[in-house]
Amino acid sequence: MTLPSIILGLLIASIPACIFNYFIGGKLRKLIILNLFSWVGFWIGQFIAAQKGWTFLKVGPLILGIDLIGAIIMIVLGFWLTNFKTEPKKSR
Repeated sequence: MTLPSIILGLLIASIPACIFNYFIGGKLRKLIILNLFSWVGFWIGQFIAAQKGWTFLKVGPLILGIDLIGAIIMIVLGFWLTNFKTEPKKSR
């Protein structure tokens, strides 16, 4: 894996995170967290697809089909994990 393909992968993985953050109306903090989750999911998808020999939407060394599916799954998981709110205690 070359440095340009890694940079391209990070840029492509950021697109679904930015779109998702735009539609939920998130702040900068949420955007950064969703991008981190997206990058992790993208590279996990790349690793799995390379190990299994899948070639769905292959662009150079990147297997974008599986990578984007992994990124979207991790974005949803990251949104779910970071969206918990603590309830204030009721005083008597």
